[in-house]
Amino acid sequence: MFERKLQTKNLFRGRMKKMKKIVLAMAAASVVG
Repeated sequence: MFERKLQTKNLFRGRMKKMKKIVLAMAAASVVG
């Protein structure tokens, strides 16, 4: 169970990183545009 929790945490962290990248890209695009 603990391993499963850790896996979910890593997955969530990866998703957050991806979201951050997308948000930053959108912000940069809006600034340039």
